[in-house]
Amino acid sequence: MLIKKYTTNPKYNNFSKGHPAEDSCLASDKYPIGVIADGVTILDRPNGIYPIFSDGQSGPKKVSDAFCQQVLFWLEQQYPLVEPEIILKAFQKGNKEVQRLNQELLKIGPNDQNYGVQAFATVAAAACLKNSQLIYGFLTDCGIAVVGRNAQLKFITPEIWSRIKKPSSKHLQAILKRGKGDYRNFRNYVRNNPALVEEGKFYTYGVINGQEGAIKYVEVGQKGLDQKDRVIVFTDGFRSYFQEKDFLKVLAKDDLSEFKSELDSLGSVLAKKGKEYRAERTLILLQE
Repeated sequence: MLIKKYTTNPKYNNFSKGHPAEDSCLASDKYPIGVIADGVTILDRPNGIYPIFSDGQSGPKKVSDAFCQQVLFWLEQQYPLVEPEIILKAFQKGNKEVQRLNQELLKIGPNDQNYGVQAFATVAAAACLKNSQLIYGFLTDCGIAVVGRNAQLKFITPEIWSRIKKPSSKHLQAILKRGKGDYRNFRNYVRNNPALVEEGKFYTYGVINGQEGAIKYVEVGQKGLDQKDRVIVFTDGFRSYFQEKDFLKVLAKDDLSEFKSELDSLGSVLAKKGKEYRAERTLILLQE
């Protein structure tokens, strides 16, 4: 079993407009299981300052940590019986934990007015390897990839933004229109709306914030693996990196003793290509 973790994760990112780190990641020390989460940025900022708690953490970071802890605990308890349905159940438990934490920190619940705006939220992905099978789940712009022994990208989960469609139903179009140009209405009435996803078609997106509708946006699956395949669980900051051959070569190396320093160096080089290479980013590499 091989597990490597990487995150930029400084307390403050000068490339992300001064707000604190929001990514989290946890991997099992017993089984090939990894969970990552990316907190959703807070848009309400009193006096233009990103709100943080006295311990220096943001609310999105706290719920990302809590989600990863809950999901990893559940998946370890179920191993080796993990199937896609178990992954979905783990996300449900993580969502409940985020709901509990929002109630503790903010004194609000899913039925409260403006919960969609006020509640701390995260998106996430999780993977479990067993018997040359990858069992996975992901939400919105976190993802799962498989890199082969020859540094080829063999599989990557699709990005949600490219798959969001316009519904034909006038009722659903009216829901979307309600949130257009107004992030408060969008987060309250459009995001996580269970009516806006059906039969694999997405008309908006979901986040883990304690609302039950979030679970309809979780996608789960299973895929066979070849010998020496490596599974990457990643936040959206790494999405563009999978286009880069040098990045895939680092992931496929037999010797990973310089894994972090090589990714740091590569990030410094690629940062010159554009802002999509400079975002906060986190990954977990797994090999059975």
